[in-house]
This record gives sequence, structure tokens and C-alpha cells, in this order.
Amino acid sequence: MQARVDAGFAAELLERDAPALGLEGISALVREGLRLLHRRAREIAAATEYDRFYHGGLAPLPDAVRKASLPHLAVITGTEGPSGTHVPIAHDAGVTGHDVSYINATDLHTVAKPRLDRRRGLLHPAEMNRLEDAIRLHLGL
Repeated sequence: MQARVDAGFAAELLERDAPALGLEGISALVREGLRLLHRRAREIAAATEYDRFYHGGLAPLPDAVRKASLPHLAVITGTEGPSGTHVPIAHDAGVTGHDVSYINATDLHTVAKPRLDRRRGLLHPAEMNRLEDAIRLHLGL
């Protein structure tokens, strides 16, 4: 199996990505890339099979299980943390108290609905997507 890649991309793989992943050499990078690609393909195939089986809907919950009704909240901080877990949010999100705010995806809390008396802010869909990705990263999903 052979593939051609741009010289700049190949240099970045060797100089930045390989050391960050603890990999040595082109072969190790290619093996790891193919392993990740294979795993992603299996995930997509499983999701497609799930959708086919449940006709695009959600799987039914067992009788003894109730759907979670408590909202989950994440801590907002003015301290920049790791980019994978601290999501920067725009000033127009409505969050006050910090010049620059970050949502800490590693500090999640469940709160009873009656304790929520007002909306603090509203995230842009792109910010919400980054937050979801950060939570998945933190939880290893």
C-alpha cells in the first residue's frame, strides 16, 4: 500500500505529531493513522447499523430506567486551561464576570431544575459543538 502526501504535511507529521504521540518514524505514523481510520470506520458502521435497526430513532429505555430530567451545568472560569477541555466563549454569550470566559468541560454538575431561576447566557452553535467535543474528550468517548 502506498500513498503520496504533501511535503509540508509529511514534515509536520514527523516533526510535531510523531513526538506528541510518542511514535518514531514514518511507518509508526502510518500504522497509527490506519488504526485510527479503521476504528473510525467501525464506529460509523456501528452507528449506521444502530440507525437502521431503530429506524433513525432512539433505542427504547428499559422499564426500570427513567430518562434523566436534571440539567447538567459546566463551570465558567476566567482562567484559560488546556484547549481540549476549556472552551473559550464569546463576550456576546451573555456571561459576565470575566473579560475572557472559558467553559471548563472537566467540571460538570447536575442541578435540580427549581434552582435554575434565570438563563445566564446562550452559546453560539459552534461554541456548543466545541463544548460537546471537549466533554467527549474528557469522558473518553
